[in-house]
Formats: sequence, structure tokens, C-alpha cells
Amino acid sequence: MLKWNPNKYHSYEEITAFLKEAAIEYPDYVSLESIGTSHEKRKIWLLSLTNKKTGSHEDKPSLWVDGNTHASEITGAEACLNFIYTTLNQIKKNSEVQFLLDKMNFYILPQVSPDGAEFFLKNKFEIRSSPKIHPTPSTHENLIQQDVDGDGEVLLMRKEDPAGAFKKSTSNKDLLIQRKAFDLPSPKEKFYKLYKEGFFQNYDGYHQTQENPYGFDFNRHFPAGFRPEGTQKGAGASPAASVEVRHFIDAFVSRPRIFAHLALHTYGGLILRPPANSPEEKFDLQDLLILKNLADEAARVSGYESLSTAQDFKYYSRESEAGTADEWSFDHRGVYSMTVEIWDLWKAAGLNVKDHVSRYFNPTETEMLKIFKWAKSKLPISQFYKPWKKFSHPQLGEVEIGGWKTGFLFRNPPAKLLSKETQKVRDIILQIAKVTPLVQVRSMEVQKLDDKTKKLVVVTENQGFLPTNGSKQAIKTKAINTPTVTLKTSGKIKLISGKKHFEIEHLQGRNNFVPFHSPVSGRSGQNTEVAQFEWLFQGEGQVEIVFDYQRGGIVKASVKI
Repeated sequence: MLKWNPNKYHSYEEITAFLKEAAIEYPDYVSLESIGTSHEKRKIWLLSLTNKKTGSHEDKPSLWVDGNTHASEITGAEACLNFIYTTLNQIKKNSEVQFLLDKMNFYILPQVSPDGAEFFLKNKFEIRSSPKIHPTPSTHENLIQQDVDGDGEVLLMRKEDPAGAFKKSTSNKDLLIQRKAFDLPSPKEKFYKLYKEGFFQNYDGYHQTQENPYGFDFNRHFPAGFRPEGTQKGAGASPAASVEVRHFIDAFVSRPRIFAHLALHTYGGLILRPPANSPEEKFDLQDLLILKNLADEAARVSGYESLSTAQDFKYYSRESEAGTADEWSFDHRGVYSMTVEIWDLWKAAGLNVKDHVSRYFNPTETEMLKIFKWAKSKLPISQFYKPWKKFSHPQLGEVEIGGWKTGFLFRNPPAKLLSKETQKVRDIILQIAKVTPLVQVRSMEVQKLDDKTKKLVVVTENQGFLPTNGSKQAIKTKAINTPTVTLKTSGKIKLISGKKHFEIEHLQGRNNFVPFHSPVSGRSGQNTEVAQFEWLFQGEGQVEIVFDYQRGGIVKASVKI
């Protein structure tokens, strides 16, 4: 029986074993493949989840979910796997889950960066995406993070210095807070410089640079809005600079029936929707209204907050981050996309944050004190904080080593809270899946016109929310083809009117916000979610009709004439 511990963080080997076991135990629902290998030659797994008896995953509308683009953001991978486990266990218990698996497909890519996740779990400090050394040459005096004092952890080093930017909190002497602009040097107060734990290479006793040599950022490598390294750290010299992102792009593009994309990251408890680097006026209004509707619903079911990336989430550069996966999937592929920033420590600690950027770079003393108090009430202090301890550093002299253990407090939820947080993500995935196009053959009627001739009338209907083109952006960028009908006959039958293969129009669905429709004024606009087709035949035989509605999937019907 398939087993999974929802309150544990798992290694690459454990994740691989789980995925393979899922494919073995649920062969009618699970397909597993590798879309390529990482820099360190680990397979990048992609799992398809659908009821194969109702059609191949390649033929169905699909929702793509990925996690672990950033090395230390391993909650995304756990959310992917917990979704797989819970969904498989609810096939016979939950009618909505069964309906979705019958009608659509889930593509689940738990680890975009398996190398980065393994590095984080093994070395216990955060890197951006990959342990591959960044190609941009670093200065010779760069600090290399490592375990200096031999305690098995890589934390922080503080050194007393009048020019230091940090000082002790008056309410908790263990905690450092940022020094205010108005704090003059004083013999009555100590100030500190703060370093990552490690050693400077080629140290001359003077120059000190703290650039992360593992600075590759996969979420800056996608082509949409790409800005190279000089203008954005981690981007590299060109789009898809990492082999992992190239595999991601190839796999995504080769699956044209994807209608929505959820990129799972940490942290903040946020739903970030594109566009990020283009004015919203550039995109179709209906696409933007649908994006906002989906993001707001994801926020509602999870308790997270929905934000416009372009308007509400800019770093201190005053620019949104470019080259992100969700920006690319919407801008280039016309797929409704969003980034889910899982886990909000501030909210868990009872804090109400208004500025969602400042907390990443400039948390207040009040916030740090309240987070420390909350963490101490929930966890042993050894799990989230190490009291400062003196150490004689061979390069810096006397320092103290200690501070926050951020990986499983700030960046990811403590393991005991993991299941609760991944459940929120599961609710998001299922809710977004419900907007899938749902094309049905509503009716097939054979009418006898005379002794020799019969008319076949077929009506198709999109009973889902999204149109079969997915978005207007998908049409604009030619990310999809025009829908088609293909007729196949067998027996002694002759087609005397109508074509065996021809192009048709997309079916709209019920998403038609513009023009508006309401329970007060009714609906304006055409009834474009329904289409009718007619053929004339003579003789007897079997007729099979294949409708390829692109992101609405392939729908087949047959009738005896």
C-alpha cells in the first residue's frame, strides 16, 4: 500500500521511490517519466495523474504544478507529493476528485532542482537554485559558506565593530536587530558586523565580499522579460542558462493542452499573478480578469493573499523580478499561471504584514521578538535558534557564531506544521482544476431523409469555465492550433455532403466577463459554447468523429448509420 509521511521532508531517493511506487500501485491513473537529467545527473521526474480509462493524459486538458525551483524551498516538492498521495487515496471516496480525474489531467513536477534540494538537506544552508558554481567570476576575497565551528550547522557569525549595521535587541539580548540610521557610535552600546558562517578565500585581511558562489537562480532563466546577469542576479548571460530550465521549457511546450500553471515557492503566504514586467494594459482584458479571478479564489481557499506582481510586489530595485516561470507560461504560452508562496511565519506568529517586500529584507524588532516568542512556544529552541557562542576565527579574529536557523522556520514550515500547509496547496490545486474546459458531445442524432440518405447532426458543448483556446494570449502567441474535426467511416457507407477533416471554432465556455452577464440583466453576447455539425450519408456503416479542441482536449463519438 502506498505510504507517505505528510509531516516529514524527504530526500530525492525517497521522493523517487514514492513516485515509482505510485505508478506501480495505481497503473490506471499514474504515468511517470523523466523529462531529462539535472546538472548532477539526477532524473527530473514528471508524473501524470488522470483516469486512463477515460482517455490518455496527452489528450486531456491539463493543469501543470511544479515545486522546488529554488533549492531550499522544499515545501513545494512536499506539497506536490502530498497532493498525489491524497488524491490517489480519495479516488473512490470523493466524487469531485473522481470527476476531475475522469475529465482532465494533472502534470506534477515535484523538483525542478533536485540537486539544489539535496544540497540544502545535506549542508543545512540555503543556496538559490543549484550547487553549480555561478559562471560569473567572483572577487578573490569572496566568503565561502561552510561549517566553521564543526557543530554540523552553517549559521551566522557576528563581530563587534563600531561600523556594524546591527545591534542587540534591548528586549532579547540574543536577537540582533538592524541599527537605525540615527544610531551614533557609542561606548555604551555594541554594534556588530554580520557574516554568513564560513571563510574568505584568498583573504588579505581587509577586503570582504559576500557573494553566493551558488548564485544561479532558475526563476530568472525563463525567456519572458529576461534580463541578463548585469541587471539581475542569478540570471546568467542568456535565457535557459541551466539545463534544468531547458528541460522544463521543452516538456511544457510539448504538452499544448496545459490550461493553467501553478509554480510552488516559499515563503510569504501569497498568490502572485502575472504580468510582472509589462503593463496590464498590454494584455487582453478578459485574460486579466480571469487571472485575477483564479488568483483571488486560490487566496480564498488557502487563506493566503492575492497580489498583482506588477503592481503590488516589487523589490527595492523598483522592478519586478524577470525571467520567472509563471511570467513565461502566461506571456509566451498563454497559460493562466500564478506563483504560490507557501507558508507565512508572520501570520502564524500573529503579525499582520502590510509591506510584503520589507519583511524579506528589513524585518522590524517587534516582528523578530514576536516570531521568536511564537517559535519558542511551538518548538525546542535548538530547532530554530542557536545562542551566540564565542569562536576564534583564523581570519576575522574573535567572533560569535549562532543566530536563526532559517531553513525550517522562515523558509519552510517546521515539520510538525508541514501537513497543514501542504493541505492549503492541495485545496488551491483542486480549485484551479475546476475551471478546466469540459467539452462534451451533447447530442448525436441520425435523421432519415429518404430511402437512401441519412443526416447526422452532432452538437458539442463546452460545459466548463475556460474556453477551449485557454486564453486570448494563447491565440495571440500561436501557442495552440485551430481546433479540428476528423471523420472516420467503416462499412458500406458513403459521405455525400460534408468534409472528413476541417477546422472549427473554439468553444467559449462560461467565462465571458466581457461583455458582462449577471443574474440581474442576463447575458449579452453570442452562445459560443455550443457548436453544431451536419453530414449526409448513404449506405450503412460505422461513423467515428474526433474533435480536437486543443486545450479542451480530444473528444470522440461514434454512431451506426
